[in-house]
Amino acid sequence: MPHSDKPESPCFKIRDGMGVLSCLVIGAVIIGLGSGAGLFSLTPVSLLLVGAIGQLVTIFVIVCLARRRGLRIHELIIGKNAWWREAVLGVVGAIVLWAIAIGLWLAGLIPISDRLSVLILETSLPVRLAFFAMAVVLAPIAEELLYRGALQGGIHARFNIYCACLVQAALFAAMHQKSLAVMLTIFVGGLTYGMIVYWRNSLFASMVTHATFNAVGAGWLVLLFWLNAHNPAANMTEAQSPPSWLLQAPAIVPRERFTAAEQFELVVQRFGSQGLQLWKAEIQGLDQVRRRFPDDHPYAAKSMVAIQEIYLLYLNDPRRAVTAGQELIDRYPGEREFCARAVIMNARACQSLGDAQLVGEWIRHAEDSYADITGIQVKVDALKQRWASE
Repeated sequence: MPHSDKPESPCFKIRDGMGVLSCLVIGAVIIGLGSGAGLFSLTPVSLLLVGAIGQLVTIFVIVCLARRRGLRIHELIIGKNAWWREAVLGVVGAIVLWAIAIGLWLAGLIPISDRLSVLILETSLPVRLAFFAMAVVLAPIAEELLYRGALQGGIHARFNIYCACLVQAALFAAMHQKSLAVMLTIFVGGLTYGMIVYWRNSLFASMVTHATFNAVGAGWLVLLFWLNAHNPAANMTEAQSPPSWLLQAPAIVPRERFTAAEQFELVVQRFGSQGLQLWKAEIQGLDQVRRRFPDDHPYAAKSMVAIQEIYLLYLNDPRRAVTAGQELIDRYPGEREFCARAVIMNARACQSLGDAQLVGEWIRHAEDSYADITGIQVKVDALKQRWASE
């Protein structure tokens, strides 16, 4: 149990937290190796189940270890402080952490999302809500019990609080396996949680900080379900017309840049998969790139192939993806690299529609017209293999 001075018994031992953490690492390695070997695939639903089971087991084991060490769970979590005061402090801590995170994102140092959040956005609303519950309830309890309870408490009992905070924060960041910049941010978060525990002599305030911080991020993913709502074209005739929201004035207008390249990067970074994940706003922004810089054919074509990809991968509208790809090929035939990408994307879109004839036609078009483009044959072979397996 954390204490403001040198902890007295009863308290966690270092081997308690390290033992649980080692088991989690071994489990993650086994799952990663199994997925890499093709024994099973990690879908959002399977990731949800694995994460929930891991967190429930962690909570159970830490509680059992606490009882074994003579620790009272109520005192470990709440301590002698008023719960409402700890809750308010936790919310304030989360606001500070989010202010830091948003500042780092605006400075371009960290992404606001990662691959997992993109995968979550591709799932149904019930699965997304289940991820929200896991992130806001299970994860803060399990991680605070493990890192700030067992690990920090055990190390603090043997060494000083500075060593305890640094070690648990480093392990906390390492277990998240993100980019270096994101891991450094998580490390700062771990230090913050650890110092709150040291200051308040309990885990409740840090749990609230952790839960509130996660709730903002997870809540944004749930909200995106409605912000990205889009009705796919029911047929190719309907796909020839732009969706109604594309004809409306953008709700968020990115600051105008001087070149197409700068404008393109701004739109992608602000609205794309590493930004706010507002797919309709990204299409509106990319459409403005080609309209503002009509003479910059490379970036006009690049914008159109990006629009095509968003329709196919994120808005589940393969027919409008085909329409966008065909328009790119017709408008910018000289931009052969982007035309080749559009052809491959059209073949993938037709695969998702189950149209074998059109898939074959687009594959032949890629082989006949763009075989000299680097990497196209590899993509064509992959399409053929995928189509044959289906």
